[in-house]
Amino acid sequence: AHLDITTSSNIVEAVLQALIHRERTGQGQHIEIEMVTAALALQHTKLAEFFATGTQPPPLGSAATTTAPHQAFRCQDQEWLAVGVTHDGEWPAFCRAMQLDDLANDPRYETNADRVAARTELASTLAARFATKPAAWWAHRLTQAGVANSKVQDFDTLRFHPQVTANQHLVEIDPPHFGSLTVDQVPWDFSATPAGPVVAGGLQGEHSAQIRAELGLDDEEPTT
Repeated sequence: AHLDITTSSNIVEAVLQALIHRERTGQGQHIEIEMVTAALALQHTKLAEFFATGTQPPPLGSAATTTAPHQAFRCQDQEWLAVGVTHDGEWPAFCRAMQLDDLANDPRYETNADRVAARTELASTLAARFATKPAAWWAHRLTQAGVANSKVQDFDTLRFHPQVTANQHLVEIDPPHFGSLTVDQVPWDFSATPAGPVVAGGLQGEHSAQIRAELGLDDEEPTT
């Protein structure tokens, strides 16, 4: 399903670009998009790694390939906290926030390249440290230190996120055929032409007779 939506999004992007070209030149054109290439477009950073190194990037779970530490850790309350040290300037601040000042001066972890090379050992040390305090405790310290972090949230928590509720992204509808449903709105909001409220689709064939009548077709007449 993820790839279906990705390919559809790529189609929309391509059509909009083609419409701009037509507006400027008066010329239309044929567009082809394949699901395989849409999938590859999602992997452009991994493709770059592969062609730069000649090695298949390994699966790393939540970890990033090019920076470390940059992954989720389980905390004392069994909640996961994602943290990302994206450049060497953040490393000392991260160590202070984690109360692991000795790591900041450890030559094994001096640069990001060093930390990536020692990823497994470093992650093991940090996992043990994160397990000593709740996620909120670490999040507060890391935020104060200016280190990117975020609690990993499930949908039952995310549905009440301030931005989600303020933007009314999740709404409840009451279609006659299905009962009450919670659905997501479009993720954008136009000031002049806002999207209308979400409505449920009809049942299969619900409007067939109406459409056939508008087309002047007999109910028994086959269509293609």
